[in-house]
Amino acid sequence: MQSLGLIVLADVVAFCLLVLLEKNTLSIIQLTIQIVRTIVMLLWYCLLDAYSIRGKDVL
Repeated sequence: MQSLGLIVLADVVAFCLLVLLEKNTLSIIQLTIQIVRTIVMLLWYCLLDAYSIRGKDVL
């Protein structure tokens, strides 16, 4: 779980560097999509963890 947070952080840092250093719009769009997908995946795993913990508590 912690490693996914680091992946998101690294993506955000890379995005900021790309915006500062490069004016290629296509690369910025691709990296933005990658960051959004990573965040969605992180939220999905958080939901799965919450449901699995809740299920164990019920049992």
